[in-house]
Amino acid sequence: LQVNGGMGRGRVPPPGSVPEPGETLGYSGLVVEGAPAASLPAPEATPWTHGGPPAEYLPTDDDAREAWA
Repeated sequence: LQVNGGMGRGRVPPPGSVPEPGETLGYSGLVVEGAPAASLPAPEATPWTHGGPPAEYLPTDDDAREAWA
């Protein structure tokens, strides 16, 4: 799901803007003719805050000195 608008409007959504529990929904993409959809960045270019890959783990000597119970 890609949200394109309506962010930051208020803490309580207007009636009818959020589906009720059990309500059936259908989603579809809508592209206005002549306006191509924006592409998402490659997974390796996505920041970790948005689910991108974490930095490679490189063990250090301090890791070996960690106390184990």
